[in-house]
Amino acid sequence: MLASLPFMSFPVFEGINLDFGFGKTGANWNLHHGCMLGKNSFGEVELNRQAVRLYGTLHSQDCVGFASLQSPLKAFDLVGMEQLVIRYRTKGQRLSISLESNSDSSHKLFLEQTGGKWKTARYFITQFKKYSQGRLSGGSITAEALASVERIGFSIADQKEGDFDIEVDYLRFH
Repeated sequence: MLASLPFMSFPVFEGINLDFGFGKTGANWNLHHGCMLGKNSFGEVELNRQAVRLYGTLHSQDCVGFASLQSPLKAFDLVGMEQLVIRYRTKGQRLSISLESNSDSSHKLFLEQTGGKWKTARYFITQFKKYSQGRLSGGSITAEALASVERIGFSIADQKEGDFDIEVDYLRFH
């Protein structure tokens, strides 16, 4: 006689999951670093077992230094997504996440510094704010903008001189 097993349900993740590390997301993301009219900033990217790491030195003397890591162009339909969950850690500088569409603007979310400790944080999608040419230019992200995201990126948010080291384990939009 066979015994019946109780029904067990497992949580199903519905949304967009970007899980970084070897054999996962991140190998084809693009590193951008430099400076507007001055000494270039330096950045490196590496994938480890669990995360993508962006590290280097930002130079801001006589310029605006920058370093970012961006996904390849791809349609990310984020309509209906209400939250972002991210697991990350930072040393030296804060991190920002950008959602870019085919226009000259992007929507950014600024994360707090973690002092090198891993942190899992949850944000509402409405916390992404519109930026144009690096300046805050509007309110929260709209459904139209969520439908036309072409690229997701990470940037050094503080743009101040010094070393930076960030790691991102995953991004989950749901």
